[in-house]
Amino acid sequence: MQIWREVPDLPELWVAGAGAEQLAPAPGVRMLGRQDQSALSRLYQQASLVVVPSMVAETFGNVVIEAYAQSTPVLVANSGALTELVLPAQTGLVFETGDRADFVAKLQQMLADPETLSQMGQQALQHYQQLYSDTAQWRFYQLLP
Repeated sequence: MQIWREVPDLPELWVAGAGAEQLAPAPGVRMLGRQDQSALSRLYQQASLVVVPSMVAETFGNVVIEAYAQSTPVLVANSGALTELVLPAQTGLVFETGDRADFVAKLQQMLADPETLSQMGQQALQHYQQLYSDTAQWRFYQLLP
């Protein structure tokens, strides 16, 4: 939130999730609060990219997989399993947790090149289809003894 207060010309940030409404408002930031799954899917589809700035070690990263399913690339903190879900420069980018300069640089890098961002989205969808889709999971479990 502080970054949106300090860095000019960033696109509007939409913050979804329980507790979002409790954060202090900032210019260029829209607090959406808790969303059901269908609303989240629509938000992912509309987004240029999804930011996951987690400060704690994530054990997985459902939000990344949900973004990929909607052809949306991600910018994630190098926190826990998040780094294992992102193919850097293919499905998104990873920034150093807590490093504001690295976050801003990578955000601006992604936003500066809409064509590359679109390609990342397509690769994110392909990655999702290969590893996380219902069909991929079905094939995986069929191979188990």
